[in-house]
Amino acid sequence: MLKDLILSAPEMPPNGNFLAGYRLPEKFELPDDILVFMHDWFPDRIYQHSRYMLILPAVPIEYRIDNDVQYRIEPGQAMYSPPCQNRELLVTSSDMKHGYPRLLITFTMPRDAYYLPDCLLLDISPKAEEILAALLDAYRGERNADLAIQLFFLLRELSHHRAEVQPVRYSPVVLAALRHINHRSGRNTSLAAMAAEAKTSVSNLRLLFKKELGRSPGQFVAMHRLKVAQYNLAMTSLRVDEIARLCGFESVYAFSHFFKKHTGQSPLAWRKNNRTGRPE
Repeated sequence: MLKDLILSAPEMPPNGNFLAGYRLPEKFELPDDILVFMHDWFPDRIYQHSRYMLILPAVPIEYRIDNDVQYRIEPGQAMYSPPCQNRELLVTSSDMKHGYPRLLITFTMPRDAYYLPDCLLLDISPKAEEILAALLDAYRGERNADLAIQLFFLLRELSHHRAEVQPVRYSPVVLAALRHINHRSGRNTSLAAMAAEAKTSVSNLRLLFKKELGRSPGQFVAMHRLKVAQYNLAMTSLRVDEIARLCGFESVYAFSHFFKKHTGQSPLAWRKNNRTGRPE
């Protein structure tokens, strides 16, 4: 094989010039200041920052982009988020065990580069999976140069695979109820309050939620409260009683009972095992 590679190589350099070879693209830059991390909690606010980001979900998740268009991202897809884009994770799952696990790769660039994707949603090809494995290996090994090079390869590969994804559209009733849940930052809410916000009856709200999302409104509220609690346990120094009040529980006991029911751990034990440094 090596002999074949050698014999099949070009016999002359470009333009027959032995003193001038191929050059890097003008102003070519590699990604820098790279962070790679996974989390599954539900942040209780809209994010906008100056970093570039790739989001790779392990379960279906939905985002509202720039307070306007809503997209559902499936496993096997990625979302590319350029700097200063408004990005809001939405409550559209009631998977109490897994939540919203997603891999986040954030980085900086001195300027836009030709290899950055030119669309929001991308398909992850088998080649991209191989590059991602090499990228994670370089990150764990703190091989910074290899990490930047693998991220370059990943971005370039993803940019060739635009995903054909249409915006998600829910009925006005379900959208109003989801907004009501989202904007209460983990506090409890009643079906009557959600129905009033959506200008419908409780029975119709239940029916449409089940039809469009496959779950009851109550399950979504519980999911949201749990994820906001986990976010604050992992990312803030708030005391457990403060988080309980934030999530609308009347007592620490009620909060602890709810939390242990869904995670198998007390809030303090979960915080000890999941304490981390930086939010999305």
